[in-house]
Amino acid sequence: MKKPYEYADELVTTGGKDALEHLETNIKTHTTRFRLYTAIHSYSISMILPSPEKPNGYMGCIASCRAPYPGETHTRGNDLPDGPYSDETWHAILAAIVRYEILPLYRSSGFIPVRNTGTEANA
Repeated sequence: MKKPYEYADELVTTGGKDALEHLETNIKTHTTRFRLYTAIHSYSISMILPSPEKPNGYMGCIASCRAPYPGETHTRGNDLPDGPYSDETWHAILAAIVRYEILPLYRSSGFIPVRNTGTEANA
């Protein structure tokens, strides 16, 4: 079974570790929390190792905007995938972070509409 820091090491390269903040490790509760920062969002990732009290463990992620939208005084956030402490949950969290960060393609004529087939873009 992977340790929480092994998952965290997958997330960033040696040169990018400044983007990942270790918030807490509680040996008593088997809990570790990290925060990852991007230009406009932060992601709080919580992990609970499997134990007799929680045999499947837990992984989850919350996305937050780092600044309020214009005209608002609060920041927005969303729950991202969660589930048992597993590679499958970890990869679901990473995929959700990528989806959260990805930007639409833009051409001088405007945004590129994409057909629902997922195979080609219309210009």
